[in-house]
Amino acid sequence: FEMTHGTVLAYSDMKELGLVDFDLQIVGSKKKRSAFHSEEGLMKSAARGYRYFLSEKGDEFLVESRKLIDLSYGFIDGTDFKYQAGELDTFKETSNLIRKVFAFFNLTNPQFLSKLEQEVLFEIKSTAGLDSGGIFRDLCVSEKISSLQSEQAAWMNLVSSVSEEKFHEKEIEVLISDHHQAFGSLVGDEGNSAWDEQYFKRLLEKDLKSEINYKNEIEAINQYSDDILKLKRNHVEVHGLSSDLVSRTELLSDLGHVRLELRSAWTALFHKLREVLKDISDVHGISQDILLDYNADEIIEFLEKRAELVKKPDEFSVGFVNDEWDVGFGGNAVKQESIYVGNTKSLENGELVGSTAFPGFVTGKAVVLDWGSDDFEEKITNFPKDGILVAGQTRPMLVPAIRIASAIVTDEGGITSHAAIVAREFKKPCVIGTVLATESIKDGDTIEVDADNGLVRIIKIKKPSVVSEDL
Repeated sequence: FEMTHGTVLAYSDMKELGLVDFDLQIVGSKKKRSAFHSEEGLMKSAARGYRYFLSEKGDEFLVESRKLIDLSYGFIDGTDFKYQAGELDTFKETSNLIRKVFAFFNLTNPQFLSKLEQEVLFEIKSTAGLDSGGIFRDLCVSEKISSLQSEQAAWMNLVSSVSEEKFHEKEIEVLISDHHQAFGSLVGDEGNSAWDEQYFKRLLEKDLKSEINYKNEIEAINQYSDDILKLKRNHVEVHGLSSDLVSRTELLSDLGHVRLELRSAWTALFHKLREVLKDISDVHGISQDILLDYNADEIIEFLEKRAELVKKPDEFSVGFVNDEWDVGFGGNAVKQESIYVGNTKSLENGELVGSTAFPGFVTGKAVVLDWGSDDFEEKITNFPKDGILVAGQTRPMLVPAIRIASAIVTDEGGITSHAAIVAREFKKPCVIGTVLATESIKDGDTIEVDADNGLVRIIKIKKPSVVSEDL
């Protein structure tokens, strides 16, 4: 259901925008999935993206992206997300809007921006010398406040207020309700349910017990835009960077910002679509698990024609080559996974190689977050202070854990990815694009994150617990 919204169903909108992948293969199960491209496909996508964003289409894309983000939240505010038998308009409209938002989001994927990023980094190196990586990251970060930063600031203000003043329980409930009303659609398990007020109550209890002083973080967010602009101006003046180079870094900065906002938009829309899907499940007596095995168009066909829906295998594959899509389940999907996973590089000498999103050097215990696992939300809520967050990719719902993590490691990501953006915002050492971090690192392993050089090393593997039994 979710996967096809962002791939098969978003494809026609991507074609209309004028930029599509050369090839793509997504394999896995409902709990874990991986995306693969051929080397030829990545090179072709990089060249396509380079031409696209340096043409007038790049500026048009940014303008239309911002309009679409505003349209999405306006749609959420003005729509009653209820389903009654035979009334499919809300489901269709929400699904179609998600496809469009996904199409815009997909155009900012790393494969389309890699050639532009490499060119900009090379030019900075030739001008600035040794610290070119740091200058590149500073120039490509957006000075615009994101919706997630706004939520973070609001939450920290709420926690600070409750910790400093005496509020009655009812007053605290009102504060939490207001925060949930304003930002609840931004956070939660993407594609599933948004976090409810009870979640924020639990988070407040935890934050109050930790006695964190948020004053410095709140001030940092308030000063964020001015500080980033000053930093950028300083780099430009000290190193004499050309106006053409600066304009390309500004383009990457703007693309990173709209990517984050587009992600927040489709997260919010998915939460609402799931509410409608639950109503459909209740009205027609069909398990949501079965409905989630089908894409939105198939569900619409079922509701209009009363076609039969049956449970599908957990394993699936979604492939795209030469302008055609192929979706498989069960044995065929397992076969595809063995082909693609078998062609990925393995871990050598206990070391993973990625890219620096934010520099720093940290050693600590790994906390591996597997999307869709039964203990996923519990791990976020109880994330240990100074633990190193390891995930396939970061998403907005991980922000509470990112806030207290000592470092971040991801399988995927480029300079405009969510992990790279939030790592810079929180100043957390971060290595992205390691490919195999979640496969190689286990919970409790001691790892070394050398984000200065884009390396992650497994220092000590946690021994499995041995349970003795009396015979």
